[in-house]
Amino acid sequence: SVIKRRELSFSYDKLANIYKQTDNIDKAEEIYRKLLVIDERDVKELGTVDSKINLASTYGNLANLYRLQNHLDKAEEFYLKSLIIDEQLVKDTDNIQARQYLAVTYKNLGLIFESKGNIDIAEEYYKKCLAQREIIVEKDLNIENKRSLSRIYGFLCLFYKKTRVFINKAEDFCLKDLTLSESILKDTESVHDRRCVAIVYAQLASILKLRGDLDNAEKSLLQ
Repeated sequence: SVIKRRELSFSYDKLANIYKQTDNIDKAEEIYRKLLVIDERDVKELGTVDSKINLASTYGNLANLYRLQNHLDKAEEFYLKSLIIDEQLVKDTDNIQARQYLAVTYKNLGLIFESKGNIDIAEEYYKKCLAQREIIVEKDLNIENKRSLSRIYGFLCLFYKKTRVFINKAEDFCLKDLTLSESILKDTESVHDRRCVAIVYAQLASILKLRGDLDNAEKSLLQ
């Protein structure tokens, strides 16, 4: 029955995560493959939003395993399977959870293409991730959504910083991250968010130092 399949699916997912956390990657893959059979059947027979989310998640989990093993082509294949579902779910539901899943898949694909040396394609996926994170914050201004947006700003800052050709873009994203991080800190006054602001200032200082602006680099470090 459907209920028994879902119970088995839940057990497989938990077991696969345990194997993954204990670095038993082969067993984790074996269990995820069994889970995949159930999820694909559920989508075929039920076609519900939840069944599609579960299938996309399993595709993504398998892709993550392959990425850990540096099997980049296989990882790309399964991230793209997840992407097809994620994009359709956003079109069909336009809810925040679907956009969050989509943002993660875009970023993961960016990481795959960056690892392959396809920087232009990686950049496009990172930009798509950013677009989803910005839409999410527009729809729901809760702190966790803002933190996720801050993280992608910081990620893009580091991405562009890797080559001095893009140092202006690196600085732009660092400043966006700083503005948002300080806004978050103002709302929470938490130690965690204070530490995040300090990290962004240090990152900005390193960028300014690369540009030869030593005075402002020192000021950023003193913040």
